[in-house]
Amino acid sequence: PLYLRYGDRADFLRPPFSEKWRERLHVLNKITAGLAARAQKAGVPFVLAFIPQEAEVAMMAPGRKAPPGVDPTALPDAIGALTTDHGASFIDTSLALRHDPAPEHFYYTVDGHLTGVGQPAVGSYIADRLTADPSGAFADCAASATHRMKASR
Repeated sequence: PLYLRYGDRADFLRPPFSEKWRERLHVLNKITAGLAARAQKAGVPFVLAFIPQEAEVAMMAPGRKAPPGVDPTALPDAIGALTTDHGASFIDTSLALRHDPAPEHFYYTVDGHLTGVGQPAVGSYIADRLTADPSGAFADCAASATHRMKASR
């Protein structure tokens, strides 16, 4: 509840987005378009991973509900749409964190950064998503990892 009082800082949770948040998304769209074009030209995949604020994940946790007018999925949905519009891949790590009944332990209280529990949870989810598609750009990574594990035994 306290985070929601931060005005502009928390307005990404209140769709439709404020003018400032629409401007921020416009800038992100331009940056993403440029990066996607560079990646495509280089023949490499471009993946954007979203790591949510603690407040977003806390409202998504099992048994919790966002207050009226608040949507903790609004920002990742908007970023995912603009990312895929440019042919890039999008990974929303809130999908991994929100299943925990007390996701606050993924974040440090003092500064909101990921903790030693949150960092590997997010990193593992990103790695899993990168290698999940058997025909995707990173499919060989999963096969290589499996091969290395078998060879090291």
